[in-house]
Amino acid sequence: MQVAPAEKADKSRVIVIVDHGSRSAPANEVVIEIARLVQVRAGDQAAVRFAHLELEEPCLPRVIDECVAAGALSISVQPFFLAPGKHAGKDIPQIVADAQRRHPHVHFELGRVIGADPWLAQIVASRCGLS
Repeated sequence: MQVAPAEKADKSRVIVIVDHGSRSAPANEVVIEIARLVQVRAGDQAAVRFAHLELEEPCLPRVIDECVAAGALSISVQPFFLAPGKHAGKDIPQIVADAQRRHPHVHFELGRVIGADPWLAQIVASRCGLS
């Protein structure tokens, strides 16, 4: 199941949020919900999709190819990882580089991991009862 892009979303610009993937449906639902929330925020500026690296479909290369087939000219791949590691540092950049070779007319951008973002610290503090 993919996030339904906003009716008038610019399908030439796509954001793909990619996580590890899990055999647990509730775990996979998190990235689906994040993609839905980002789509709401993006409105008609971009279409938002999600992908997994392992264990579950849709896989990142397939989602990228589907986006290009649908007319994407700019694809931002955003890792949904808190910290750098093998997937964010090696696997995802390799998949994006391979996609760039397959689709040289498309502009690809690779986002950074979420990291030690102040907004994330605010969420954790709030959930621990701090204001």
